[in-house]
Amino acid sequence: MKPRIRTLLQSVAAVFAGGVLGSLIRISLGTLQAKDASWPWMTMLINLTGAFILGCLLEFLGVTGEDVGARRLWRLGLGTGVIGGYTTYSTFILESDTRLTGHAVALALAYLVLSVVAGLICAGLGIGAGSALGARRNARATLTSAPNGKAEVSGSDSDPDAENEEAHS
Repeated sequence: MKPRIRTLLQSVAAVFAGGVLGSLIRISLGTLQAKDASWPWMTMLINLTGAFILGCLLEFLGVTGEDVGARRLWRLGLGTGVIGGYTTYSTFILESDTRLTGHAVALALAYLVLSVVAGLICAGLGIGAGSALGARRNARATLTSAPNGKAEVSGSDSDPDAENEEAHS
């Protein structure tokens, strides 16, 4: 199988498996809120934690290495798959519309504005956390002395499969 086809199939599988897992988590959590709740707390909690986790994940991966090989599959599986399946823009809009058409305009507008503003804040906090975690990881992978006296980096994330794929493309 050609490396590009293999990479594509692996990427699709990672997103699919992650999406199934994220959706199952969201559906399970969604059952914890009463259907007639005036404020959609669970959807808001899911979307805000998803924004934080996605910001943290993407920033961590961004500051600790290149988006190739296994790292790319982790980003696709966790970020696009799990977090994409876990968060729910469609339910957010449906719940807002339900409140608007149910004549709870102030509640709907508050939910819309608070969700967007808090989502941006959570994403920013996630980026900050991911940056701190990445810096901590990079600090642990500091230069160490090799037996020949030359410095080398320990804890490298190089991926031989990715290097082979790049050489064949």
